[in-house]
Amino acid sequence: MTQGAATHITPPIGIIDIGSNSVRLVVFAGANRNPVTIFNERVLAGLGRNIATTGHLYENGVSRALHALKRFKAVADSLGAKRLIAVATAAVRDAADGPAFAREASHHCGTDIRVLTGRQEAAYTAKGVLCGMPDAHGLVGDLGGGSLEVLALENGAIGSGATIPVGGLRLMDVSKGDIGRARRSVDKALERAPWIGDVKGDFYAVGGAWRVLARIHMEQRKYDLHVLQNYIISRREALDLAHLISEQSVASLKKLPNISSRRLESLPFGAVVLERLLLNSPVENIVISAFGLREGLLYEGFSEEFKAQDPLIHSCREMAGRLSRAPSFEQELIPWTQAFFEQMTGEEETVRLGKLREAICLLSDIEWRSHPDHRGENAFHEILFGPLGAVTHDERLFIALGVFHRYEGSGAVGADLSLPALSRERRQRARLIGLLVRLGATLAGGAVGILPDASLKIGEKLILSVPEMHANLVGEAVDKRLAPVGRALKLEPEIQIL
Repeated sequence: MTQGAATHITPPIGIIDIGSNSVRLVVFAGANRNPVTIFNERVLAGLGRNIATTGHLYENGVSRALHALKRFKAVADSLGAKRLIAVATAAVRDAADGPAFAREASHHCGTDIRVLTGRQEAAYTAKGVLCGMPDAHGLVGDLGGGSLEVLALENGAIGSGATIPVGGLRLMDVSKGDIGRARRSVDKALERAPWIGDVKGDFYAVGGAWRVLARIHMEQRKYDLHVLQNYIISRREALDLAHLISEQSVASLKKLPNISSRRLESLPFGAVVLERLLLNSPVENIVISAFGLREGLLYEGFSEEFKAQDPLIHSCREMAGRLSRAPSFEQELIPWTQAFFEQMTGEEETVRLGKLREAICLLSDIEWRSHPDHRGENAFHEILFGPLGAVTHDERLFIALGVFHRYEGSGAVGADLSLPALSRERRQRARLIGLLVRLGATLAGGAVGILPDASLKIGEKLILSVPEMHANLVGEAVDKRLAPVGRALKLEPEIQIL
């Protein structure tokens, strides 16, 4: 285990989620503060198709779901999941034959299926959002095939919530495919949750239909950072996109890349729900959350101390523990670089910038096995698309650039990619952190116990002070690594042996 990490070493945990549209198994790599998925499979059974008019589960969907559950139980067992949690949501709780299905499904799963109330479903979804974005503030919306769960978040605290019967499959059924009628149905249904109009902040969108809309938005922007978690769409752009998709025929939607054929039919109705929800609330940006109900069920089992850990730092420590040579040395880089920035005149490192610097330090050795010519670029892409917790897209880029410069010093990377825009100042800061880490790693050779005895002082010159007992570590390589730090600060570098 990495120094300072509080990782729970537990067997894999399986979660089966029986929804109105899909039945899914996710197997998590134990109780991790930043949940890591080792298996994820879904079957679009469509249990909730026609439930609004028939009152029963879709017959063909029942057969598909039960077959899927047999496989899911076998997969979870083969992966060593000692704990299997199974829940069902809107379709099963609303259907007349829901209890009978739950009994048969429990037999196939080998564990009792818990049929969640709408309030429980909303609460678990909100906890899932908080698991990945602890400071979330605004409105959470989880759109399934049968219902929309909405819940207010105020700086990480859960507030008012409601279950609204406007899931994609249900809307298709009650509107008979008429988009205008669907809009009126959603507007009418939202009247039962008038408090939505008072929620300030962002809108945290959960659910497959809205993830598809986010992918379409990425394609429209030609955006290359295909990470759904914390992907942000402005209110105006989200309204435009939702209206556009709601007006498309299935034939038109088939021309869009990477969309499941089973998702196409209900996608315009998911877009209608987003459009009407935005028009009935003052929320600002739309933030896609890849975490939801399943992560919320996992999060529920964490201790309060474990929940309080920083997901970004925890995920970086876990990654370093797997990929670095000496994670304890990366821990020494953190106070060494912090002491440097504390000296900078007129500069106060914010708490968040300090966390990002810490992340760069922790990940600074993850590519040591790669060929030297490719370490910087490999690290850049590994971090940019890696399983980092509680981090925005521009912060991902900041960390990736910092570790790239730890390996490369100068140069550019990602010029052929459409990525978040970082200010010139942010890019310079990331490069400076990378150069400092590069210098520290060269001076100490990655050995523990050396950096705490050395210091980097800012004055009329940039002075690297090394105690006499470590004097033999100073040489051309250290001179070479100190020089670009001096150039970045416009200071002449000097090494002093004390």
